[in-house]
Amino acid sequence: MIVARDVTIRYGRVVLFKDLSLRAEGVTLLVGPNGVGKSSLLRCIAGGNNCSGYIEVDGKVVQNGTKGLPPEKRGLAYLPQSGLAVPNLRVEEALSMINKYDEEVLEALGLNKLLDKRVGELSGGQLKRLSLALVLLSGKRAWLLDEPLAGVDKEGRSEIAELVARYSKSVGATVLWATHLQEPREVADRIITLGDEDVL
Repeated sequence: MIVARDVTIRYGRVVLFKDLSLRAEGVTLLVGPNGVGKSSLLRCIAGGNNCSGYIEVDGKVVQNGTKGLPPEKRGLAYLPQSGLAVPNLRVEEALSMINKYDEEVLEALGLNKLLDKRVGELSGGQLKRLSLALVLLSGKRAWLLDEPLAGVDKEGRSEIAELVARYSKSVGATVLWATHLQEPREVADRIITLGDEDVL
């Protein structure tokens, strides 16, 4: 579970959120219009600057007020919109960095056919799939996903959304997923619309 209470995010004099609270369990979607702050909220929970409040990840307090643990000690896996910064290795070598190797996940993401390719040769959609595999197989119990299906075709989006839901349940992970797409709604346990209220 991910719990956030009284979270405030500022950029200079601009206050994006003030005293926002939310609880995420299972597969929880963050939805709302572009610019409402979905990505900023995920960055805050992941350990980014410009935010304050109480944040708890899988029962562990990772931030209280303006003091918080660094990103690598928060016990979560974060996939930003840009994807993960993966060294330009062969895909198989990049996957050797993960906590657990799972053929089902690699096959579902189409990575089993790309193992000999260099990361720099992948298309945008393929790189997103590799980044998502690194999150799913990270061994972390909380995943922050920022538009992970961008650049993936419609059929692929449905398959990957189902994979994320199924695999997260099998390993007991909480997913907080920012999206504007329909396919993730079909597998969501909870949907939070940013911009409605300060307490969600």
